[in-house]
Amino acid sequence: MEECTPQSVYSNGLRILPGPGGDGSPIENGAVSELFVGPTQHFFNDDTLTNQNVALEGHVLSGVVTRQVTTDNNGWVYIETSKVGPATPLNVAARLVDAALWRDVDLRIRRLVYHHAMQQK
Repeated sequence: MEECTPQSVYSNGLRILPGPGGDGSPIENGAVSELFVGPTQHFFNDDTLTNQNVALEGHVLSGVVTRQVTTDNNGWVYIETSKVGPATPLNVAARLVDAALWRDVDLRIRRLVYHHAMQQK
């Protein structure tokens, strides 16, 4: 769609909805939010269009979720999500749950970016 670029997805998606429980409000770089799984700190890299969500002490899981906006060879914009951390049974199980949660967030981001693109026309 027009105006749907990695930059617009990053600016109007990842920086507004950093993770499950995001309320649609912009978040400051380095800010801590209380997602339902515990305190998480959010870091944004404007050069690589990356959002890194770091689980803090007291979080249900340890580990980091990194999300990056990329474009494939056909020009489609999409969000790449990965989670790293100790491969404990709890973390392995939680990653399966995470996948569904992040899919929900990605859908909300896509809707938000679509809405933004429609407003730009």
